[in-house]
Amino acid sequence: MILEVIIVFLGVLGVLNTIIWFKAYKWGLESLQSLRDPSPKPISGEPLVSIVVPARNEAENIPLLLNSILEQDYDNFEVIVVDDNSSDNTSEIVLEYAKRDRRIKLVRNNQSPPLGWSPKVYALMRGLEHVNPETRILVFLDADTRLLARNTLRILISNAQSIGGIVSLNPRFKCPTRRCKIAETILTTFAHCFLGFNRVLDEKHKLAWFYGCCWAVSRETYEKLGTHYAVRHSLVEDRDLAERAKSMGIPLMIIKAWDLIETVWYPRIHDSVRMLARVMRRHAKSKTRTIGEALIIALSYLLPVMNTVLGIVSYNIVPVAVGLANYAILTIAHSIGTRINNYSIMYALITSVAGLIMSWGLIEAARTSHIVWRDRLITTS
Repeated sequence: MILEVIIVFLGVLGVLNTIIWFKAYKWGLESLQSLRDPSPKPISGEPLVSIVVPARNEAENIPLLLNSILEQDYDNFEVIVVDDNSSDNTSEIVLEYAKRDRRIKLVRNNQSPPLGWSPKVYALMRGLEHVNPETRILVFLDADTRLLARNTLRILISNAQSIGGIVSLNPRFKCPTRRCKIAETILTTFAHCFLGFNRVLDEKHKLAWFYGCCWAVSRETYEKLGTHYAVRHSLVEDRDLAERAKSMGIPLMIIKAWDLIETVWYPRIHDSVRMLARVMRRHAKSKTRTIGEALIIALSYLLPVMNTVLGIVSYNIVPVAVGLANYAILTIAHSIGTRINNYSIMYALITSVAGLIMSWGLIEAARTSHIVWRDRLITTS
């Protein structure tokens, strides 16, 4: 009798879960459809562009970024690399490039951020102090990104000039390990399915974010936003700037740029969990609610396995059918993450267990008063 109740209960949950993930897949497709095609617009006056790059221990990645910038078909730019307390030879590498090309500048930030400032925002502000007064377009790139096409910069700045708002590139995430690909398949899919740009670009919806690894804005609009000073305390400054822009009626544009730019993701799953803890820290102020949400997410990923195993053990075809249907739609939904990042479909096939990464990140955000990021211990309120 108890087994029959469990079978019915999990079966109902499995059916509901299948419906939810079917809708999530539909939302993910709508998010992808809302991305703009990567076409350049006419550029008025060939304005000076300042590219600001915060770099902390990026000796391995910074040459790839600088080389890709120097190969661009738009050349009226300066690059300001802020070495943010690196312990490797990031500064020395940038100085070598600066000797060969006067458009590249190095700013050393050897100071800890002042009280009330997050480390990355403080590094960015230090770099902005050195921007040319004639600059009209600001571009922000993470040091672990690489421009894949010669016209990537032109597409980014021409659209920023055209819309008078924030333009961000939806990148491809490059993973050095299989664990990294597992995590990024989950994260990319979850972002598009549940936090999609169809909502971000809807004026009636409060949701706002963009990819902080690669975005541009006119100097005039940036100053109207209050610069990064307005989000100086933020652990997720790109999200907070997006929310600020949306509340002010400043337009956002996200460009489908999987063939234009790639950014390196973190090799270990624990790094992805720390990222989730940082992003979700604001959301996790209510520990009870957050842990409850973590359990619901975990259940949504585990139900296919639970129903299938229960059906096999009880020799009942119904829970097996429910479990397999649930597993199929879960895999189809997560094919979004593999398709964008050009990974094998194998990584979508294992998400029924790997999805627990999302729950782990939520729990980490709820249980601790500090965040470890880029080898820094950041205390949060």
